[in-house]
Amino acid sequence: METNIETEITENKDREGTYWKVRLMIDGELNFDEIFLTLAEARLWAMKKSKLAVSHVHFNDTDIVADITSHKFA
Repeated sequence: METNIETEITENKDREGTYWKVRLMIDGELNFDEIFLTLAEARLWAMKKSKLAVSHVHFNDTDIVADITSHKFA
């Protein structure tokens, strides 16, 4: 059974109190912004999105930055 991110975040708040926010910037512009419960999920998502963003280009000069930050629930 799948759960939505709000439910998981609420459960995580009680368990650990930390969530991870990923901002994926491509050529200086924000392209994606997502929230994850673990650092591993955040890193994997950023790698997949980055790879997809440049997969159609043979010689690539695209600047990609994944800014992953941890946040505490208030």
